[in-house]
Amino acid sequence: RGEVAAERLLVREVPLEGVRLDFSQSDRVLTAAIPQGRLADGVFWSRLTLDHERAGTRFAWQLDLTNMQLARLAQAIPYWRNRAITGTASVGVSLTGTAAQRASWRGEGWLNAKGERLGDMPLLDKLILGLFGALGDRLGLEPLRRAEITDVSCRWQLAEERLSTQDLRLGGLAGTEPTALYA
Repeated sequence: RGEVAAERLLVREVPLEGVRLDFSQSDRVLTAAIPQGRLADGVFWSRLTLDHERAGTRFAWQLDLTNMQLARLAQAIPYWRNRAITGTASVGVSLTGTAAQRASWRGEGWLNAKGERLGDMPLLDKLILGLFGALGDRLGLEPLRRAEITDVSCRWQLAEERLSTQDLRLGGLAGTEPTALYA
């Protein structure tokens, strides 16, 4: 058993603040938990369990992060610095599986974000702009291709190496017109 605490910790230049890591090891099971910390002014908690079996390392990971300030995060990540992302985001993640076997990974989670230029967030940029671009091409509405995303929300599931959602909601402005897309 043990505990490590830091007022400020950099993880690949991303600052975590007020972090305490509690860990324990017993019978080939390692558990690490952060009961509370701050990331870009948002509050988070996380828990990771690693079960070292003969067939491989099984894991279970949970994370909840609320009210993260995207502009502050963008300044901390070199690749994001030239993007004008602002607003807040909250995320929840729960994943389980065997580390070396991606097909075994199962999970679910949620994402809510409000702000400006959310379509410029890495990973989301391809998805969001791709959806608006395809819809704009299909309907002959060129302004959709250049939509500024201001709201994103979804619940997602991971199974059999596929990420799926049934309630992706995007909102923003296409030119001067408000736009909403539900997928």
